[in-house]
Amino acid sequence: MGPMRALRPLRLLVPAVAVFAALALFVGLGFLVLGGSGGQGGSGCDGGIGPAGPSGVGRSGPIDPAQLSAEQRENATIIVGVARSTT
Repeated sequence: MGPMRALRPLRLLVPAVAVFAALALFVGLGFLVLGGSGGQGGSGCDGGIGPAGPSGVGRSGPIDPAQLSAEQRENATIIVGVARSTT
């Protein structure tokens, strides 16, 4: 049992290595899911509405309210009402 006694202090290293490996895996997967932009550049965060220009209205310009559906008009009314009540 001589050689096994020499390796006994290394048994304390096994849990530390396991915790480090789990942390590295968690951080690596998190980076791939949340931070990876697929090599396209940018922040990796997509709001789903496309890029906004300097004026913040998007590429096609402002939208005519007559083009909105009833649900979109209702949502816009609610948003504007909340914005006015908080200022």
